[in-house]
Amino acid sequence: MDKDTIILEAIELVYKDDFFWYIPTVPDQNDALPVPFKLEHTEEYKYTFENLKHDFPQRIIYQLKPIIRQSQYIASAGDTLFVRVEALNGKSIDYNFLKK
Repeated sequence: MDKDTIILEAIELVYKDDFFWYIPTVPDQNDALPVPFKLEHTEEYKYTFENLKHDFPQRIIYQLKPIIRQSQYIASAGDTLFVRVEALNGKSIDYNFLKK
C-alpha cells in the first residue's frame, strides 16, 4: 500500500515549569529525539523560541502577518506566516506561508 503522507516533523507546544516550550521531533535528525525551545520573546504576532545549546537552529521565530489587524484574531485569506530558523552565527533559513 502506498502512503500519501510523509511525516517530516512532529511539533508540540506545551506549558511546563512556568514557560511555553516549542518541541519539534524530526525522525532523521537528533536520533529522532525531541529538541525543546523555550519561548523567550513575544511581540504582537511574533514569537521567538530559543535553545542556545542546540547545533542548528538555535532560534526559531514565528511571525504572523495578518491582512486585517483586530483585537480578536480570526484568520483571513491573504494572511502570511513568516518562519525563520537561525543560528547565532547568522546562518538562517526563511519560510513564508500564505493562507488561501
